[in-house]
Amino acid sequence: MTDQPKLVMGAGLLPPEIRNIGRELPAAGETTPAARTPNSDHATVVTIAEAASRTGVSVQTWRRRLKAGQVAGAYKTAGAQGETWQIPVAALDSIAVVKAAPVISAASETISDLQTEVVTLKSQLALQRALADERLHTLDQLHATMRALGSGITTAKPKRWWRKG
Repeated sequence: MTDQPKLVMGAGLLPPEIRNIGRELPAAGETTPAARTPNSDHATVVTIAEAASRTGVSVQTWRRRLKAGQVAGAYKTAGAQGETWQIPVAALDSIAVVKAAPVISAASETISDLQTEVVTLKSQLALQRALADERLHTLDQLHATMRALGSGITTAKPKRWWRKG
């Protein structure tokens, strides 16, 4: 199998230098013991548990991706507890970047939505301030009118009920 597994999630959002990280690795399951010698570029490997802790991707997701052949350069080794997956460290970077890409996209959409909302709220605030200024001006006019009317009117003092006369 010569086709490399394709990174589906967020591949269009990544710059080419990041998108091509996994392409220098051999396809999953297509490595030989000679290709995995310490002189190989891909000699630094980690287990599924280490990969999960380094990338923040769950162990179940790593197993699912390994079974589907989506992790370039990964291979199984025989161990005391059965077969163990070995994942090249270079493959961790590509998986971590693919996981982060949708978050970046979602964050940029959220930022765009928030910026639109800020513009809307600023225009509403300006409208409310103009309305408040107009009402304040109207109140000032009413107070001036009331003072003018009040200065021309004389009122009779009320009679005190305890006094006669």
